[in-house]
Amino acid sequence: IKKDEKNHYGMNAQIGSASDYAFHNWSVTSVELTPFYFYDQTPKSSWVFLVNYSNQRSFLPNVPLPGVMYIYNNQKGFTLFAGLPVFGATYSVTPKLTVSYFTLLPWMHQFKIMYFIAESSVQVYSEYKAVPDLYKPIDYVENEDRIILEDQKAILGIKFSLAGDLSL
Repeated sequence: IKKDEKNHYGMNAQIGSASDYAFHNWSVTSVELTPFYFYDQTPKSSWVFLVNYSNQRSFLPNVPLPGVMYIYNNQKGFTLFAGLPVFGATYSVTPKLTVSYFTLLPWMHQFKIMYFIAESSVQVYSEYKAVPDLYKPIDYVENEDRIILEDQKAILGIKFSLAGDLSL
């Protein structure tokens, strides 16, 4: 949501299940909320302030964690994200081909190659992700035992812009 030319705010929300019996009860339902405030400091630099809540995070579950990130965009195809606890960069190799890397130190790493097919409205992408994943076998739910694994994924996908900032 754009408040004015320099201020933006919004929220990312996810819901899922961390069990062999999806959504069996609340203790295996994963909820993640990240409200954020985005401030354009100059045409090339911005600050993002956020708070992340996750009830199934592999570390400090149910603890809201604050974050801050500085974003530098040289407006020639290179963008740098640096903050606590994040780092990333995006580079437009050509107007239709973009490469990016993003990490939530030291747990999550994401490398992505994106190709824009038609005037940025359709995007084909390939992505590699390494993230910690939490799993709760249904037999152990009551005593809060959980298994934490590193989940590695190679993904091929397609993304469509529906309207404005909304995409599928």
